[in-house]
Order: sequence, then C-alpha cells, then structure tokens
Amino acid sequence: MGAPPELLAGAHQAALDEIRHARLSFALASHYAGVKLGPGALQLPSELPPVTLLSAATAAAHEGCVSETLAAIEVAEAAELASEPAVRMALAIIAPDEMRHAQLAWTFVRWAIGAGDETMAQAVRVRFELSIAQVAALDPRVSTADAALLAYGRLCGARRNAARRSALREVIEPAVTSLFAEIAVARPAGRSR
Repeated sequence: MGAPPELLAGAHQAALDEIRHARLSFALASHYAGVKLGPGALQLPSELPPVTLLSAATAAAHEGCVSETLAAIEVAEAAELASEPAVRMALAIIAPDEMRHAQLAWTFVRWAIGAGDETMAQAVRVRFELSIAQVAALDPRVSTADAALLAYGRLCGARRNAARRSALREVIEPAVTSLFAEIAVARPAGRSR
C-alpha cells in the first residue's frame, strides 16, 4: 500500500508482540487447566477478499483505533486489579504492548487518510461513528462470576463497560476529533487528493 517504513516496522514488531502474548496466555491457561495447551491450525477461507487501502483503513479504525485502544485500557486496569501474581505479571507485560499497537493503528489511519481522498476520510469517519455507537450501547448488567474472574484479570459486566465508556469519553472521542481537525488543517475544504 506504500506505507512508510516506520509503519511496516511497527506492524512487524506488533506481530512479534502478539506471539509473546499468546505464549504468556497459553502458559497461564495450561497452568490453570493442568494440561499443556497451545494453538491449533488457523482455518482460513480458500479465498480472501482483496485488501485495499480503504478497507484496511476502515478496519484499522474499528479494530485498531477503537477496539485495541479499549483492550489496552482494559488490560492495564485488569493488571492493577488482578490478585493472582502470575496473571498480574503477564498483564503488566501485555498492557504497554497493546497500547503501542493501538497507537500504531492511529498512526496508520492518519497516514491512510492523508494518502487517500475525501472518500477515504468520510468512510473512516463513518466507521469511527459506528464503532463508538456499538461501544456506547453495551449492556451494563453484571454477572455473578464477575468478582471471581477479577482475581484472574478478567473485567466483566459493569466494571468492563464503565472502563469502556470512560475510554470512549476520555481517549477515543477526543482522539477522533483531533485526527479530523488535523486533516481539516492539512486538507482545506474543497481540496482533495
């Protein structure tokens, strides 16, 4: 797609981080299950749809900017609240990596909008609006398992939804506003690429 080298390096580092996260997670799961657990084969469709800059940017807006930012904030909170030492250690390793992954998504989306035209910017804006609306509509009910799972780093129910809503207000919505303000300055109205 013609992305700059720093984005490519960031993507490769994020992939390596995810391998480390999987190893940590499988080690914890194996410990608690009492048997060795690991990944299985990934089943992919025989044909994948083509990836365009537009599809990558809208996917990154949802999966990276919104979902990964929320996950990073949730993992950081879970690391603070977990009482199991091994879980706290794993989450403390994962949390800053996930925040870097979210930052990488924001950087990619900013670059993609700059590389695209007004159609790109509008599609990304709509994807942000849909993603934010999905999170804002979360059901705040609490399950009885919430307290027990918190010891193992799992935010559930009201605590998870409160963290997500707070992240929307304090991080994601201001970041979206800032992103599109930067774009408006860089690309005055009536000018497209």
